[in-house]
Order: sequence, then C-alpha cells, then structure tokens
Amino acid sequence: MSLSVAGIYKRGIAHLEEDHAYMNNPIQELVKALFQMAWTDNVVSPEEVKALTAMLRQLGFSFSDVICLLDKNLCEPPRADTLVPLDSLFQSRDNQMKALQLLMKVCFSTGGIDPKQLGYIEGLVVRMGVTAEELGELRRNALEETC
Repeated sequence: MSLSVAGIYKRGIAHLEEDHAYMNNPIQELVKALFQMAWTDNVVSPEEVKALTAMLRQLGFSFSDVICLLDKNLCEPPRADTLVPLDSLFQSRDNQMKALQLLMKVCFSTGGIDPKQLGYIEGLVVRMGVTAEELGELRRNALEETC
C-alpha cells in the first residue's frame, strides 16, 4: 500500500499498523521537516508545539506517539543545518502542495514568519514551480487552519 501526504492528511495513518513501522522515508522526512521548521529560530514556542501536535494528530498519529515525537524532537535543536528537500520527496504535485501547506502552518503558528523559514519556503516554491495564485491559496489555507 502506498502512502501519500494527501491521503494521510485526509484519512490519517494510525489505522495502517499499530507499531508505526509503516512510516516510510517520505513521511519520516516530512515529520523531520516540520520539527526543523519549528526550530529555525532556535526556540520552539508554545504556539508551534500546539500546531505540531495538531498536525501530527491530523496525520493520524496516536496521542502517545505524538508525545514521543514531541519528546524526541523538542529536547534539543536538530543537528542538521540543511532543511529537508520536500520537493524531491513526493512525486505528486498534490502531495508536494500538502507538505508545503503543513510547513506554512508551522511558520504562521507564531503569528509571524522567521527570515530562515521564509528562505526555505521560497526555495521550495521556486523549485516546485508554485504560481502566485497557488501560493496565495496555500497561505490562506495555512492561516485559516492556524487561527
């Protein structure tokens, strides 16, 4: 069975297997990217934690798995200086756009966007060929879900 961000976003993934062994590389990398985005200013705010929790639950993770992921990824900043290249992880445009929207939700959760976050988002937008109209829609959707 193939996993897609769009499918996960819609249905959740917890129903696939109890032990989360199903987490394939693109989904692991998406989760990693969400935490990296939260750490870009070297501080993870309570608003970002709330947004991450909601996104992980929306992706279908159980509450106990969310707690484990938060514990693992919030105890210290990630070691990698390079952000996950989400544009190359997901083949379908729909999956790429959903992943980009999730990243934007992390950015907007604090009410503002850090310059490093903006640089990463801009790089993805350019590499993915996102139009101004698509970017506006993603931004509106991310802001709506954050408010």
